Order: sequence, then C-alpha cells, then structure tokens
Amino acid sequence: MAEDLPDGWRTAEEKARDIAQARALKEQARKGGLRFEAYLPSGLAEWVLDFVERGVFVDPSEAVFVIFGEHKDLEPHADLRQEALKRSIQAAIDDPRPSIPYEEVKERMEKLSSEPRPEPAIWRKQLYGDPALLEVKSLEEFAETCGMKHADFQIGMEFLTATGRWRVTDIGTRTVIAIKLDQADPRNYNGPPYSIVESVFDEYAFEGCAPVDVAHSRPNS
Repeated sequence: MAEDLPDGWRTAEEKARDIAQARALKEQARKGGLRFEAYLPSGLAEWVLDFVERGVFVDPSEAVFVIFGEHKDLEPHADLRQEALKRSIQAAIDDPRPSIPYEEVKERMEKLSSEPRPEPAIWRKQLYGDPALLEVKSLEEFAETCGMKHADFQIGMEFLTATGRWRVTDIGTRTVIAIKLDQADPRNYNGPPYSIVESVFDEYAFEGCAPVDVAHSRPNS
C-alpha cells in the first residue's frame, strides 16, 4: 500500500472521499456554517489554551474562528505571506542555540513516531445561562437530544439552542422568527414590535433546537 500513500497519510481513495465530502457540504455550510473536530499538537494546544486562560478567547473554538478569519484575510496578499515566511526562516537562522545534526533529528523523529502518544486533552464546551441548559453536561449531549421540525413551533413558545433560550415571535412558510431571552429588563420582551433583534431560524437551524420542557418553562414576561 506504500505506493498509494504519496503524502504518507491518505490513500488516493481516502483523498477522493474527502474532496467529495467537501463538495457535498459546501451548500449547507454556506448557509449554516461548518462544525468539525480539530486536533492540535501539544505546542499549538498549549499556545491556544494560554490565550483562553488570559481571557483573550472564550474557548478554543473561538480561537480557531478568529485565526482562520485572519488567515482568510491574509490569503490574497502573497507578498505579506512571503515576508512572514522570510522572517520566520531568518529567525531560525539567527537562533543562537547550537544546531542539531540531521542524524540526531531523524533519530528523535523516528523515536517519537514509534512511541504511543499520550491521550489528548478534550475541551468540553460549556452551556451557559438557562437552568434547562445547565442540566445538560455538554454540547455533544445537547446535540444528541435536539432537533425540531417547522410544525413543532408555535408563536409564543420557548425553545433552546446551544446559545440559550428563545421565544417564537412569528412563523413564516419555511422559517421561524424568535427573540433571545437574555435581557436584564423584561420590558424588552414586549411586542410586537420588539425593541430587541429578532432572529431568523431556517430548516437547517431547526436541527439545533429543542423545545423547553414543561418543568423548565416560565411565565411570559
């Protein structure tokens, strides 16, 4: 199978499947974004967690979002990317520490690749604010239990997403309009018209919604 691994990682069939999946997901991702699993090696992981610890980012996913955005903005500017690469190479050349012989580097890499890797740390995304959400242990658990259809929504009902509690204010032919119940002043919920932003939920967003259990419901403000 070595001849099928030109990059030392994927076979030609695996590469073709990944490309096909990217093409298949593009339309839905264009509308609702993309959620995926990411692995960071120890150096990058420690770097990102340091930013979270200092309050620069809320969690690793926000860090990935911001850094990807910066990379996307930089992508058209080849001259800036080349300059950054030159500076990185020059910094390595100017490093005062003694160089490591190639054979020693090769031996270290072979040793690392042959040894079992420690289990990676796993960030558990927290669900904030609403008592009903606080009973859910993780975003993964919430995702397993959520999912609504257009017919499940009614004007005035409340539902949950991973970002909090919402109240339906209007229902369209294929969409639902709702306000987020995160206001300190309950008068902001008076309407229509509403003094706060109304958000649109489409058929893709319905998959991330869950009705509020009667035990957790609260009177309309």
